[in-house]
Amino acid sequence: MNRRAFSLIELMIATALSVALMGAVLAILSNIARDTRRLAGAEASSASQNLVELLQRDLSSSRTMIQAPDGSVLVLVGHGWIDSTTLNPTGRLARVTYQCVREGQTRWLIRQQESMDDPGLPKRWRTLVAANVQSLLVSPVVTDQSAPDPRAVMDENANDPPATRFGGAISVPPRVRLHIALDHAEVSQELWVK
Repeated sequence: MNRRAFSLIELMIATALSVALMGAVLAILSNIARDTRRLAGAEASSASQNLVELLQRDLSSSRTMIQAPDGSVLVLVGHGWIDSTTLNPTGRLARVTYQCVREGQTRWLIRQQESMDDPGLPKRWRTLVAANVQSLLVSPVVTDQSAPDPRAVMDENANDPPATRFGGAISVPPRVRLHIALDHAEVSQELWVK
C-alpha cells in the first residue's frame, strides 16, 4: 500500500485558506457587533421618542397637572383616556398618573388612568411605559421671570391626595419643558402642548 503524505505546498495553501476564512469570519462578527450597538442606540432613541410623544399627547389633552418636585409623580386631568384594547385615545375624561416605581435595581415608569366620567368603563388601567426612568419633570416655560414657580413643595403626609401633597393643580400651560432622567441618558425637550 502506497500512502502519500501532504506536501509542504499543500500545507501552506491549506493554512493560507484557513487564515483567509478566519479573517472573513472575524470581519463578519465585527460588523454584527457594530450593527447590534447601533440598533441598541436606535431602539433607545426610538423608545425615548415614543415616550415623549405619549407625554405630549397626554399633556395636550389635559386641563390641569400636578407635579411632584422630585419628578416621581405627574398627575394629569383631562380627556386623556386611552382604550386598553386598541391603545387609541377616546377623549374620555380621565386622571392620568405617571409614576416612577423602584423594583430592585430598576426604576419603571408606570402610566395609570382612572375613569372620571363613566361608571361603565374600567375604573383603572395601568401599563408599563419605560424602564430605567429615574425621574420625569414637566415644568411650564415661563417667559415672565417674576412669575412664581407653580410646583409646590411636597408635604410630609404621603397619604394625602396628590393635589394636597404636591400643592394645587395648575392649568397645563401652552409650552412645557420636559426632562426625563434615565439611567444612562437624559431627555430634555421643550414641547408646545396647547
